[in-house]
Formats: sequence, structure tokens, C-alpha cells
Amino acid sequence: MKHQHLPILSKWSLSCIVVLFFYSGLYASSDPLNKPMRRPLSAIHPMWVIHIDTWIWPDPQKAIDLVPEDIKPYVVFNISLSVSDFVRSNYPFSIAESWLRTCAENRVWATIQPASGYLCNFSYTELDVYEYFYKYPNFIGWNFAEQNWGFESTQTFFERLDLFIGLLKLADKYGGYLFVSNFMPVGNQTNALGKLKLHPEFAEACKKFRKNHIVVDKYTFTNGFYDNESANLGTFLSGYADHYGVRFDECGWESRSSNFPESTGAVSVLEHFMLTGATVTDGPELTWLQTLKSEGTVPTTNGYTAKKFGVFPQFRNISMDIFRKVIDGTVPILTKEEVIDRTKYIVVHDVNSANNKETYNSEPSLYTGVYAMDGELENNKTWYKRTGRYPAIPMTFKEGEEETGRFAAIIKKSDHSKRWPTIQHKLNELNALFPEEYTGDMYAARTENNWLIYNPFMDEDKISTGTIPLQYNSSDRIDFSLGRYSMAVMNEYTDRIHLYLNNYDTQDNNNQRLPLTYGIRRDIIALHGCTSQPVFTYTNRGTQTTGTVSSRWENNIFTLTVDHNGPMDITIHCAGNASGRKTVGSRREVKKPGIAPVYTGPRQYEAENFDYKSVRSISEKSIPNYTAMGYLSFGTSSSSAVRDTISVERTGMYKLITKYAIFSANLALDLYVNGMQQSSPVFAKTSTADYWGYHTETVELQKGKNILELRAKAGTNYNFFIDNIVVEEASGTTMYHFEYDQAGTEATSPAAENITLISGKAGVVLHSSPGQLPSKVLRAYGTGEHKTGIATLDLFNAQATDYSIVWKQQSGSSGSPNGVLMRAGGSRNQESMKEGYLFMVAVGDDRTPTLSTYIIAAEGEPAAVTTYRSPFSLQAGQPFWLRATAIQDRLFFECSADSVTWYGASETGFADAQHTAGSSEIVWKQEDTGDPGWTMDNISYREEATVVSKFDIKGLNYTANSSTFTYNSFSVGGASLFNTIDLTASDEMELSTDSLTGYGTTLQLPVINGIIRGQTVYVRLRPGLEPGSYSGHVSVSASGINLHTIRLSGTVTPEPVETGYTFDTDPARTRASNPPATDITVGKDNTATAGVVSYTDNQGNTSNRLRLYSGGQRNATGVLNLNRFPPAATDYSVSWTQCIETAGPKAGVLLRGDNARVGTASSGYVQGLMHGYLFIVYNTSNTTEFRIYRSDNTFNALTMLTNTTVTSLKPAARQPVWYKASVSGNKSVELRMEYSADGINWMAGTATTDNSSVAFQSGSTQFVWGLAASNNDFFVDDITFKGVITALEPVVKEEDSQVIANEYYTITGQRIFAPESYTGVLIVRSYHANGKVQTKKIIL
Repeated sequence: MKHQHLPILSKWSLSCIVVLFFYSGLYASSDPLNKPMRRPLSAIHPMWVIHIDTWIWPDPQKAIDLVPEDIKPYVVFNISLSVSDFVRSNYPFSIAESWLRTCAENRVWATIQPASGYLCNFSYTELDVYEYFYKYPNFIGWNFAEQNWGFESTQTFFERLDLFIGLLKLADKYGGYLFVSNFMPVGNQTNALGKLKLHPEFAEACKKFRKNHIVVDKYTFTNGFYDNESANLGTFLSGYADHYGVRFDECGWESRSSNFPESTGAVSVLEHFMLTGATVTDGPELTWLQTLKSEGTVPTTNGYTAKKFGVFPQFRNISMDIFRKVIDGTVPILTKEEVIDRTKYIVVHDVNSANNKETYNSEPSLYTGVYAMDGELENNKTWYKRTGRYPAIPMTFKEGEEETGRFAAIIKKSDHSKRWPTIQHKLNELNALFPEEYTGDMYAARTENNWLIYNPFMDEDKISTGTIPLQYNSSDRIDFSLGRYSMAVMNEYTDRIHLYLNNYDTQDNNNQRLPLTYGIRRDIIALHGCTSQPVFTYTNRGTQTTGTVSSRWENNIFTLTVDHNGPMDITIHCAGNASGRKTVGSRREVKKPGIAPVYTGPRQYEAENFDYKSVRSISEKSIPNYTAMGYLSFGTSSSSAVRDTISVERTGMYKLITKYAIFSANLALDLYVNGMQQSSPVFAKTSTADYWGYHTETVELQKGKNILELRAKAGTNYNFFIDNIVVEEASGTTMYHFEYDQAGTEATSPAAENITLISGKAGVVLHSSPGQLPSKVLRAYGTGEHKTGIATLDLFNAQATDYSIVWKQQSGSSGSPNGVLMRAGGSRNQESMKEGYLFMVAVGDDRTPTLSTYIIAAEGEPAAVTTYRSPFSLQAGQPFWLRATAIQDRLFFECSADSVTWYGASETGFADAQHTAGSSEIVWKQEDTGDPGWTMDNISYREEATVVSKFDIKGLNYTANSSTFTYNSFSVGGASLFNTIDLTASDEMELSTDSLTGYGTTLQLPVINGIIRGQTVYVRLRPGLEPGSYSGHVSVSASGINLHTIRLSGTVTPEPVETGYTFDTDPARTRASNPPATDITVGKDNTATAGVVSYTDNQGNTSNRLRLYSGGQRNATGVLNLNRFPPAATDYSVSWTQCIETAGPKAGVLLRGDNARVGTASSGYVQGLMHGYLFIVYNTSNTTEFRIYRSDNTFNALTMLTNTTVTSLKPAARQPVWYKASVSGNKSVELRMEYSADGINWMAGTATTDNSSVAFQSGSTQFVWGLAASNNDFFVDDITFKGVITALEPVVKEEDSQVIANEYYTITGQRIFAPESYTGVLIVRSYHANGKVQTKKIIL
């Protein structure tokens, strides 16, 4: 296969090589891609999320340095933009990228938090912004905090959940996570349960991508703690998230009169880890109070001043110390399956009503008598529990095999009062499931041989006591007497008992923060039933040095008195005479998850964090468009200087790109690297219009840390500002060029910088090619065991997925095979090779390269897949180029004689999905001990090329027979491309590069110099479609490989129908009639009366009008069926004119009435009133009230949704006033009332939204009056319907499903039972065998 020609490239310009690589894209089906996780998360790979938060103006490097090395491998740094960024910076993207680069440089994992509550720093819809950050190999996902407040409407809440769906798919694509932390605002639909109940697509995404979903308990509100835990825990255990965490902060304490005691947070974290399967502790969130703190500035070396940061004592004595106990196994973490087996039961929240508290919160008395310490729901103001006998109660929103199948018992909320009419009934059932294992008023809960114990009296200065009969140690029992805020973890073994105690607190009774030596408090532990005096040891932990333990042995009771303020380990070696003890199972060892891959991209150093001397300011913000948190004002002094430490992965030439501003004149400074002056760069005057300029200086840097300084040459009269310095490799690519390696004549170890030899021998040599200057290259000297040589390319992403490796090679006559292993993972096989895809080249005696591809498995011989003989032969000493590529499940291997024309892609290409991510290795084979005969140079790594801005576009709507269409757009961009990008739209969809013209089903985007620069593509529904809801997609592909799929959806709505009643053809009478008017009937079993009369209003207009004579049986309420209106109307309005004789009538319309659910003598508000939305106008003597109700099955009652009084509307006798009621929407139903003096200009009466899961979707229309008002002295005319006739169903192609029944309706909605005798336009509603319903117009 021949590709387009590009110029031959030198070693230093290889960054321009065109390499075929594309993002794998999101996919048309919603099946998970199951990419390996970048950072594993499980019971043996726990995670501590530590925040680098904008609130404290942090230096991210110093924040990372403050985390001890033994803990750092488990830590994920959360770049928290939070809400603070709206106060402190206008450039959240720049903060996120700058600090993420710092984390990448340190090879630590990181997330970004763009939002707390509703406020979000990034777009809701432009997913390319979120996807962009996955290009950093240490980035593992997005962290959304407190997703329960600030949402102005259901629409904005749904937009957030739609965003989460996209982020879950991105996480699946890249092996990342979506963190969502929830608290429990009582009566609010945004809690964890509400998210799943309200948004089925979000629930489906959570289930499908649960391995990427982390649901987190958040402590923001000061109440509802048990309810919140149940909803989040239930989301985890019922299969909507594979991971569970806790995000503690002291906000939950804030309503109390005393300051926050730090150890109360420890209890929450320990309970989540030990008992409910949490693998993530996120925070503490209030960084500025509990984690990192600014300690001002300090003098440092050579006259410089530096910012100083530290940690709070709480961080060392609570957060850090507890996590160390997780690492060493003292605090074991249960798997999800173990939590389910221990928990045994789950609540299914199956109640849906108009009341949010009933629909989204637990039964108020659920926890009463179980583990509740205080009141119900909003009156639950402690997270402590009175007993550990009963596990935390999980709650999910539906019953199902995946959701509830593993639980021994299911409790439906709707059955709560029947199943447990009293607390004792509840306890009788639960006590049978959970036998008592200890006594006393302390909290104690066991998993295997491990106990969590604490004093549960959060709000009382009270000692808590209890006794635990031992189950593993042969001693009899152990007693605890715990002071306020004390907690313990006990590990029980055959020959010993280990205790971890912590009661750390820096408060006294006057709420003052005090030194650690203050507040020593006492805990007492008594061990019974030992055959001899036990021996004990103890160790003070954290920063505590003053804790003491004394012992007493008396009457075979061994008592320890522990005086401490902070963490402490105690081990008691003991034994007794008891038999039949349990055996301790094998201990689950916590493992380090592995550090983040090597990062070779740009490294960024913010000037506001530089060391400095004689500068004017380090925290300027007045010049716009800076990065991160500000910039530095260098000042005018001759002694001004700044300094920072920068690090690189290997020795070489680097570009220092300084972003600066100077508005008066050019300025020369001296540049020093590692104490040696390199140059005197001149910073050119910048334009005030552009603000910032960029100066690039190329210097040599050593592998590891380098000290960079900019010093003033002399004093100046004008200021100089520095924003940041970015460091990039001069070559501009991740490439082994070996120029800074030491060339030799024999093998070395390592073979070259950043290459790890696994087997065999290799080294760097100086090599000459005909007509070229000598160059350093990698040469193999021999193989290892099994005649195989292997070397890991440490510079390349160790978790690479879709990428290419390109290299330049020279082979001697009959050179041995060599090549690269891609997506290498798993354990090494008998030939020391990992699993993956192997691409090998061999040059035969005729000097022709042969390319071979293999699949390497854990066992057995490599499986050869393809072999290709190149079309060119080599001259002696002639180099050639090779390119191996893995994209999704497509693999191919190419060769080139000139790096321009490539061959072999189609011949070597194959599909396989066994290996999805891994590292890269050089592999060579050799049958004898001679010279392997090849060298490799310019080994480069390429990834990412195309990106699209959106993956889901909705709202491509238009009205049937209209010439106006709604279009939307997305952008496509890319680099390193050598073919056109092809876009193909599915049926019913069209696309174009012009919003108005040129639409079709296919589109080609040309590539110019390997680049597509943000081409906008417009999409719309195809004109001429029948009314209905449509879904489709646009596929973005190149070379036959689907790269991205953008999902599209829209609706073709029928032309609005307008029909109504004018009563002009009805005979006017002076009494009620039955029916009251043409196409109007009295509601079923309702006894109301009405009829048409002739009426003259106060303007002298005489017409027929409907008069309401009397109401029905209950509440004087009459109901009329408006049969002329459609029986399945969805989005529509009904207007009418009304004249009153005297004040007092209540009248209006019911919309979306359910024909199958109608009030009876024993149900509903009144006989004949349908379930639906009731809009009522109440003309009082001085004002007019506009009311909207829900009518349902509740006897003799309506649920009021809104009531608004309009004081300016006071209709006079016989004055005509127009009223209008409107309904629209499905998930979120918008309800509105308006009024008018002329029927043309409308004013708002009232409006509301029904967001409940039982919102009415479509139905009939009724006229209603009365509602306990006996005044029926009013007259109605011009009752007009305008809107959509019937609910739109997804369009079903007739060939896809058999039609089993048809219904026919006139254009006004009347059912026709003999369509063959009808002439004109009919609406046909077709019912298909697969359950779909199709609606269309026909002409007879």
C-alpha cells in the first residue's frame, strides 16, 4: 500500500513524521470497552485522595513533597478547583493543566475536581475538554463533589447527569474513574437514590460502567447522615458502582456549639473501610483546616526566600495514621461480596409520589431502634451509631437479580409499616439475623477477628463501656472503658490481641486549639480469663510522645490504663483455658498500586511559586490571561532574581519557554543552570494588546533535578512580569535518539538511558551510514536465555493503549530478527516475554526485509498471524524505517525505504482484542552466538491524533412539513494524519460543513500537512420524515477504522392541531341539558349539570356560552369531558374565556387526564375526575388566584403544586377574561397558567415543574369547577385546544416488526372504527409485535 509522500526527516525533525494513530473514540453501542484501569482500585489497592486546593494558593510540588514516601504510592492528588476558583481565578483550565503536569512530573496519580455542587468550571456538553486531560498518563478521572446543591432546575440537574454519562464512557475508554460524592438533603431529588430514580439513562450507564464509578459519602450537611450512607452504600452494593468511598469534612459538625474534635472524623473513615467495603478515603476536604496549610515564607540558600507549606497535626495523627493502619493490615477492607454477605439485607425504595421526601428518602423510622443515636432524617445530626450489632442498611431503587439477588432479605419501603408495625417487630426480625456479640453502651462491630470500637456519645462528655467475649483468643473476654471521642481497632489472634487506639483532639472545653501535650485522656482495657499475667508492649504513633500505658494484674484480670491524646499501638500477649476457638483466616495483604507512568511531555513551573529575592511581588493578578494562580513581578532592582528546581527524565537539549510581559522596553537577564551561566536572553517588549510574550532558550539539562535561575543584569526603570516557564524536549517528541548516551564498543548496563535490559546484551555505539554523519545508535550484542533478548522502553507509556512505534534500522547481511512488543502485560513466559503483540523484522540474504506479526500468550509458542515480504531490497549499509501500530483491536506493521512511502499495512493488518494496554519492549532473537547484525535509532512513540467535541447531540427537532430545521454541530480536529477523515450519517440524519446548505449522509474532511484544525460539522434530521422520535449517529473513521461515534437524536413533531368549542351551533336553552353541549359529556358518575345559554358580556357582545349550573357529589365539584380534544395529547395548551357575575367561582381545566384512572365514590377527589394536572382560576373579591394541583387516587384530596395570587386581576361583572393552561415535557413536566384581557397579550399567572417519577405524560382534557366553592354564577366560551395530538413514539421500521393492530383517529382526535368508509386525513396508530407504537398520517 502506498501513502502520500512526505519529505525525508532527520533525527531532530522526526516529530513531524506522519504516524497513523487515532483516539479509539466512544462507540455506537453502549457496551463497555473494559480497558484496563490506569490505577487499580480494590480491597488490596486502597486509595487516599489528597487535595491540592485553590483555597490555600498552593505550590503543588510542595504539597506532593509533604506526603511521606511510604504513603505516596497509594495517594491520588485531587486538583481541586472547587467553588473557590470563581473567587480566585478566571482560568480554571490553566490551573488544572499546570498542576496536572507537576503531578505527572512526579509520577503521582491525579484527578481534577471541576465542581462543588452545581457550580462547574468546565462545559456541560463539550466532552473534548474532559477527554483532553486523559492525554496525561497519570490522570485517572474527574471528581465531582457535593452533587446535591445549587441546581436551579431539573433541567440543569439532568444536564449534569448527562455529563456524567459521557464521563463514565470516557473513563471506560481510558481506564479512569468518575468520583461522585453525595450528601443527603432531606426532601431533595439530587441524592444518590434520586439520580438513579429520575434518570434511567444515567442508571443504565452506572450499571454498565460500574467499574469506573466511585460513589462517595459526603459530610456537608449537618443532618441526614444515616440516610445518606444508605443511599450511597446501596448504589455500591446493588451494582451501580464498583467502588465506594468516604469524603469527610468537618462541615457536618458545624451546627454544634463546640469546635470540631478531630477524632470524630476517624470513626467515619474507619467504619467505611472496615465494615462497608469502602476503598477510597477522599480528603479531608477542608484543606485549609485539616490538611495542608500555608506557613508563609522562609529564608533559604543564597539569599533567596521561599514559600513554606506544612500539614496540620490532625493530618499526621488522624488521616495519615489511619491510612498507615490500612496499609499494614490492622484495618482490613472487605470486598463487595463480603459486605453483602455480612449485611444480609437491603431496602428497596419502591415508593414514588409527589412528595420528594417520600420518593427520595428512607422511611423516617428505618433506623430508629436499630443504630440511630438521635432523631429521624433531618433530625439525625450525628454520624455515630449506638451499636455495631446491626450493619449499615443499604438502600437501592429497584429489585432485580443484579441489584438484590445476593441479599438474604429484601425490605420494601412500601411494606415497611406492614412488616414492622412496631420497633419491636423490626428488632425481632433483625435480631434473628444478627445475634448479639457484645454488651454495653459502646459501639462495637466485628468482621472476622477484627473489631471496630468507639464511644458513641458524640454530644455528651460521657464514658462508654462494654464487654466483648473473645472468639479467637483462648482468654475469656475483654472490657473497654472509653473516654469521649476515643476509638479502637482490635485484632484478635490465638496468642495475642493487638489494639490500635486513637482519641486525638486539640480542643479544650473552651473550644481552644491547644498543643498535643494538652488533653491527655484515659481509656481502660481489662482482659479476663488469662492463665498467667500477659506481657504487653506499646508504641506512641503520629506526633504523640507523651502517651503512657500502665498495667495491673489482680484476680486473674489484666488491666491496662492508657493515658493518651493521639494514636497508639498496644499488643497484649495472652492466653487462657477456653477451647473451641475460631481459627484466624489468611490475611489479605495490601499491595502498592504502582506509580504513574513516565511523563515526557511539557513540564510547567509557575512563577508565583519560584524562590525569589528582591522582587516586587509574587502574587500579581492584574494582567489577564495568566496561568494557574497568578504571576510574579520581577521588580526593578539590580539584585532581583528568581529560582526553581526543574527535573527531566534524561540528559539532553531542552527548550525553556518563558511566558512574560514587559511593556516599556526590551530587557536582558542572565540565565543560570546548575550554577553556571548559560546565556543572557533578551526579552522583547510585549504589546499591551497581547499582554504576554514568549521567549525560548535552548539549554542542556542533566537527568534528574536542575536548578534554574534568572538574575537581573542591572537595575531598570520598568517592571518585568513572569507567568511561567515550560520545559520541553528540543526534539519535540518522545524518542530515543541516544545522542547523550556514552558510545562504546561493548554491551553496557543499562544498555542506554531509560532502557531496562530484561535479558540479553546491548549498548550504544557510534555508527556511520553511507553519505551521513556518524550517529549514536542502539546495538544488540547477544541474547539471554532461550536465545531471546528483551529491553523495556521506560520512556514510553507503561499503560499505552492505542499508539504507534516508529524506528530507523540498519541490518547487516542475514541479520537476526528484531522488533517491538506492544501492549506488553501480564507475567513473563518461558522466553521471558510478556503477553502482547510482537512485530518482528528480518533481513534475508537477498537484503529484503520480511515483516512478521505474532500474538504472545502467557504460555505456549508465539502464534504467528501475518507475514509480509517488502517490495524493496536494501543496499549495503542502507537504513530503512519500521512502524508498528495498535488501534483498538486493529494491529498492523509497515516498512519504508525512505520514511515517506510505507508498505504492508493491508497485508500485515489483523484484528485481535486479547491485549488492550501495556508497556513497550524491544525484542530480538538469535540462534547462534555471533553478531545479531542490526542497530536501532530514533525509536519514537506516537499517540493521539483525532478528537471530537461532542459524543451525544440531542434536540434535532422540527415540525412536520416545515422548512425550518434545528441543527447542531460538533468539531473534529487531529494531527499526525495521512488520510482523509470520513464521516457517515445513519438513516434519517444528515451532515454538512455549512449550517444552511450541502447536507448529505457522507462527508470527507481533507488533511493538510497531517492536520485538521477544528473543522465544524453540522448535523440535522433529514427533511420529510414522518412525525416521531428518531435516534441515529455519525461515524468518524479513517482507513476503515471507526474512531468516534456521535449519537444523535431528535423529534419530528406533528403540525400543531387547533380545535375547540364556540357553542355557536348548539341550541341556547335556559336550563341544563344532557349532554351539556356537542362533544361534551359529564364525567363518569358525576352528578354535575351544565348547558348552553345565550349571554351578553359587559361590552355588549352576545354569544352562546356554557353555563355551569351545579357541582358533583363531593366538594361541589363538577367535571365535564371535553371529548373533541385528543385522548392522548402530550404538549399542549387549553384556553378559554370566562365571565363572572359575582366573585367566588373556582374553575379551570384538567390536562393529561388518564382515561383509565378516574375518581369513584371511594377514590379520588370526586367522581369522574381523571388523574392528571388540574389548573384552577379562583376569582376572589379582591384578587385572582392561580392554582395547579395533581389529581390522583387520594380520596377527597388534591395535591397542590403551586398557588400564585395576582392582585391586579379583579374581573368586573360580565367582563370577559381569557385564561390559558399549558403542559409540556416528560422527565421534567412544565406547567403554566396565563391570563389576558384581549386573548392576544398574555401575562403570567403561575408556573411550576413536576419532577416526580409519577409525572403524567399524556391524556385527555376535562373542564372542572367547584372545589368547595358553591358560586357557579359564571359563563365560559371559546375553549380552545392547541398542541400535539398524540405522544410521539420512537419510529419503528415496518420491516423490523410486524403490525398486530391499528387504531384510526380524525385530525381532531375522534376514534374512527370504519376507516374504509372515511374520506380525508386520518391519524393511524400502529401497534407492533415488539411493543413499539408508530404514529403517522394517511389520506383516504
